[in-house]
Amino acid sequence: RNWSRRTHGKGCLFLSGAGGARLGRKRDILREIVGEGDLLEARRSFWAFCRAMNPRFFREDRPHLKRLSEALQALIERKLIGPDGEACRGLIVNLPPRMGKSYTLSLFNQWALGRNPEERIISVSYNETLAERFSRAVRNGIAATRAGGGGRIFSDVFPGVRLKKGDAASNLWALEGQPMNFLAAGFGGTITGVGCSIGIIDDPVKNHLEAMNEAALDAQFAWYNDTFFSRLEEGAVQIVVMTRWAAGDLAGRLIEREPKGWHVLKMPACLDEAAQEMLCPELLSWARWRQILRTTSEEIAMANYQQQPIDVTG
Repeated sequence: RNWSRRTHGKGCLFLSGAGGARLGRKRDILREIVGEGDLLEARRSFWAFCRAMNPRFFREDRPHLKRLSEALQALIERKLIGPDGEACRGLIVNLPPRMGKSYTLSLFNQWALGRNPEERIISVSYNETLAERFSRAVRNGIAATRAGGGGRIFSDVFPGVRLKKGDAASNLWALEGQPMNFLAAGFGGTITGVGCSIGIIDDPVKNHLEAMNEAALDAQFAWYNDTFFSRLEEGAVQIVVMTRWAAGDLAGRLIEREPKGWHVLKMPACLDEAAQEMLCPELLSWARWRQILRTTSEEIAMANYQQQPIDVTG
């Protein structure tokens, strides 16, 4: 009763008059409106989704995470630009360790399935253990329930998307109304019988010894061509996340064979030695980087953190 409303500045709302007991409820309604706007943005923008899920980790002062998020969204929307200036369907990500790439990729799988429950994803990791761990992270994120307190969960952003009941396998599961949505496998494993609209390969090379084993690299490329590639459906996109250990590794061979088909997102840990500028000082400081250089073989450090292949470095 007797509320008077007057705007001041850019949309600020002042409420006065009788009925002051309702003021708290009015504020709650305004918060709900703002919160709903945030959820709508999280459905539209993958970066906004990351921010909603974990605002403490996905911050504006970590631009490498924002660049990765924007590249993943552009890929799935067929807007990622390749070397020839045309849209491409392949993304290669070369990032230092412990920079949040696997966590971001896990959230990307959740967001992709939330915006389109008909997506079919095949995710390949170095071995079965890592593959199942990654699959559980995606599945548990979708199935998360609020245990109390604040914070957003997947169902806040995509309330109508749920896991199919009875799909308990950690490496193969589906959403309600779908026959299959996610298959996880170790590199070289069995992925026959299913196709995918999103194919992901995450760190197929174990270490520098394997990277310098020509027979191992040949076997990986053969499995990619003979098994993984055949699972890609018409119009599917590919994501390859790996350290650039060798010029002849999977990423190197894919770029050499189809240079126009891949967008390469390469971000070294140290951006400028002279200025002591690091990619993300909070996750890897200059002091820590110098310690790594003192204790780790230079060629290993350059490959692992600067994405300079060992055989190219010498």
